[in-house]
Amino acid sequence: MFYRTDHHWTVPAGLWATKHIAQKLNECCGYNIDLSIYDDENFDKIEYKNCWLGEQGRKVGAPYVGLDDYTEVKPNFPTSYVFIKEDGTVCDGTFDSFINESVYNPDNDIYDSTTWHYSYDRIDCINNNVPDGKILIIGDSYEHVTQPFLSLGVHEVHSLILRKFDDSFSLRSFIQKNEYDTVIVAYAQFMIGAHDDESSWQYKMFNFNR
Repeated sequence: MFYRTDHHWTVPAGLWATKHIAQKLNECCGYNIDLSIYDDENFDKIEYKNCWLGEQGRKVGAPYVGLDDYTEVKPNFPTSYVFIKEDGTVCDGTFDSFINESVYNPDNDIYDSTTWHYSYDRIDCINNNVPDGKILIIGDSYEHVTQPFLSLGVHEVHSLILRKFDDSFSLRSFIQKNEYDTVIVAYAQFMIGAHDDESSWQYKMFNFNR
């Protein structure tokens, strides 16, 4: 479920969590996502052994905790997307476009390079193979390994990290303008304590009324 040297979910755990999210969308929000697309046989997995060091491991040091394993997971069926980048650029792609495989370079410095968890990226996207559903995920760094998989069953998925915005940003107006079917608040449990602590750097994550 988790790495030894990092607090994030593994990629297989992200896939597992996404299937449960999709199930709840079907049960509670009227979606009709084919849950079988998340079955293990529909994905190829590449395993890397002793290959990277997570955020906690970097604080302690590899000689003390060792290196983590990593599993890349990609669908083995055809995918087709339109991606909307943060700068407004629009481009076509496949599920592979979510993944920056240059991160998986054993020659990268294990202390200074991008951690392997962030090889999966959150990118606003339209799935050309699914006709219905438009979801906004208000999340944190855990969603790096859930948004790509959720997009396999939903037509359009966007995401926001609220701490990136100042007080001029209106979440309410953003949601109304984009006409989302569903908004998912997906925070790690240790974020919750920041909801009433204005001194916390995570406090902005809970400013839903603006």
